[in-house]
Amino acid sequence: MRIHSTCISAITSVFGMVVLSVGAQAGFCSNYQQTWSNAGQCADCQLNIKTWAGEQAYSVFASNGWQAELNYVGGDSSVASGGGTWRNGLGHAYSGKNFDMDLSQQGQTLSMIMSTVINGQQQIIRAKFRCMG
Repeated sequence: MRIHSTCISAITSVFGMVVLSVGAQAGFCSNYQQTWSNAGQCADCQLNIKTWAGEQAYSVFASNGWQAELNYVGGDSSVASGGGTWRNGLGHAYSGKNFDMDLSQQGQTLSMIMSTVINGQQQIIRAKFRCMG
């Protein structure tokens, strides 16, 4: 009985690790709503993410005027890194600026880190988004 219990425990542990591993590989949703940002709240800020078939890449379009091209990190579709540009003529310091970006998906939450240089100073924007489908 003790050996049977130990085998079941080991199988359950391995199955749990496989499920976690598969979950960690889940790609991004196609639409997100911003829930938090250190750059200020934006109730209507949304992201649209396009997955490139056959490639390990995403195109990201933001409703507040930026877009980015990102690649999977280490073959993991739940983590991506790359860069983008803010659209010109937005009327703020980021207008027309290039940036580096990292995105990571955990469950229904997407975490973003955007880094750019404004007037010689590195600026970091952090934000969280909720998957809308």
